[in-house]
Amino acid sequence: MLLAAVERAERHRSAKAAGTSQVRGEPLSQIVDHLGLVHGSWTTRLLRPQLSALEDAGMLAAGRRHGIVVWTLSDGGRRRLARARRAGQAGAPPESPQHRRWREARATATARIDEFHEQMRHAVEQAHGLLSHDHVHSDAWFELGEHLQRSSWLLGSATHCLHEWVEPDDQTPDIDSCLELGDEAFSPEDRAQRRSRRTGRRNVRNWVIVR
Repeated sequence: MLLAAVERAERHRSAKAAGTSQVRGEPLSQIVDHLGLVHGSWTTRLLRPQLSALEDAGMLAAGRRHGIVVWTLSDGGRRRLARARRAGQAGAPPESPQHRRWREARATATARIDEFHEQMRHAVEQAHGLLSHDHVHSDAWFELGEHLQRSSWLLGSATHCLHEWVEPDDQTPDIDSCLELGDEAFSPEDRAQRRSRRTGRRNVRNWVIVR
């Protein structure tokens, strides 16, 4: 299972990140994540001897990237893992981090999208209220603009996570390129604006309502 976790951690690393260094491999924190464990002193004490033993056996190769030790499968490790899979003895690692992020974001969106709809309705009602008055202080409009923008972003982000984010598989890294089908129909300037608006749309940690 440890070899499979190292392999998947490497496979799920973004092409952009992989291209920043010629040193292949993933740090312990990423390997721990792919094993479904919490990174801490206990997992470090548990896994470091196992990683070192696999390195001594020629199954893993260790290197350093930005001063951090990283591990990658050697050719021998890849052959061993392939043989184990053919024999049905590989021991697949648990749910991948990228699938867990998708599943948790979808669940959070399901739980909160009604809340975001209500906030959006409230913002629109505020706008109607201000429009019904002849003289409104400029600060009220500035504040409303922030409220509308934030409400729209939260609703858009939750909508994307719930209805548009395709369930990832483990064969490729799930990286949000902020591109959508049909974007080629727009001008380069419009495409750039659309991509900019989509930035961070899968990050549920940003789903904080400021009242």
